Amino acid sequence: MRIYKFYFLVSCLAVFSPFNHLRGDDCLEAEKLIHNGSKLADASDAEYQYYKKAMELCPKLPEAVFNLGIVELKRNNFKEAMNYFENALKMERREQFLESYASAAVKIDDLDLARKIFSEILEKNKKNSSALLGMAVIYEKNGKIEDAIKNLREALNYNSDNALLHYNLAVLYDKENQISEAMYEYEKAVSLAQNNYDVLLNSALFFRRQQKYDLAIRRLNQAREIEPNQVLPYKILAEIFDKIGNNDKAELALISAIDLDTKDVDSRINLAITKLKKKQASQSEDIIQMLLRDFELNDRQKARALSVLGWADLELGKNELAEKNLKESISLDPNNKIAHNNLGSLYRTMGRNPEAEEEFKLANGE
Repeated sequence: MRIYKFYFLVSCLAVFSPFNHLRGDDCLEAEKLIHNGSKLADASDAEYQYYKKAMELCPKLPEAVFNLGIVELKRNNFKEAMNYFENALKMERREQFLESYASAAVKIDDLDLARKIFSEILEKNKKNSSALLGMAVIYEKNGKIEDAIKNLREALNYNSDNALLHYNLAVLYDKENQISEAMYEYEKAVSLAQNNYDVLLNSALFFRRQQKYDLAIRRLNQAREIEPNQVLPYKILAEIFDKIGNNDKAELALISAIDLDTKDVDSRINLAITKLKKKQASQSEDIIQMLLRDFELNDRQKARALSVLGWADLELGKNELAEKNLKESISLDPNNKIAHNNLGSLYRTMGRNPEAEEEFKLANGE
């Protein structure tokens, strides 16, 4: 499992509130509304209405128009956001407006426009780390990883404590399999953004791939504390605990994942497997029978479920049921090595050695 989530928008989105640079009661009242909206900064209808009312009171106030674009950007309404940014830029060609306009252009894959805007910013301010980051995103999307890395490293010369720059650099090094560089950048990003769920999650996945399980577990627990309703950290924790042979903790992680997503079929199947590893075949059988009875499974899920049920039947000495379920699993997924191996074990206990050897060969991919 690899999740590469490249970030650049956050550093461009500063919802701000101007004061006292315009005269007139309506515009002063509009500035107060912008201030109230910026305190929310949650893309809610309430925030949106503050800026909308401000724009109605003082149409020449670019911040109201710009902040409406920010709200739409956060809502993933990118074309609407661009319209607001374009209108704000007609009033004032401010650097921050340009950054967000280019960021929205990237989001709708108008990379030529985004490149043009980021280049305009850098011509006037070569130290603008947000624009350098935006250019890195464009290079990455075009497969020019070395150029993307170069831009991020240059941005860090001007903004060395920016967690998103370090994180994005880690993602690129990770993709390029530059392990030591990726490890350094992930750790730097985590040290600077200890409450960023995605930074923690991706660093955990990186450490898991490097078999540094203690670090992966630590990062996943941090991510879980920040976003307690996210299922993925629990599922990855279960995988790691299974790999290191800690079945009790794997079971607890899977139960938590199922509590958060009651329709999570794969976690239920994995829980049944964990029960088998804990010598609790009857409980494993109950879990799978409930799945087959109460859930609509696709062929892959049904093949896995029947394979585990056949395994449980084998452990319980129900040889005829075991053979039936394992064969049905293999009919749905001929490459199910666990089913082939368990069927081989079953045939061996039944004295059907030639058939057993054939199943073991299939289990080994021969």
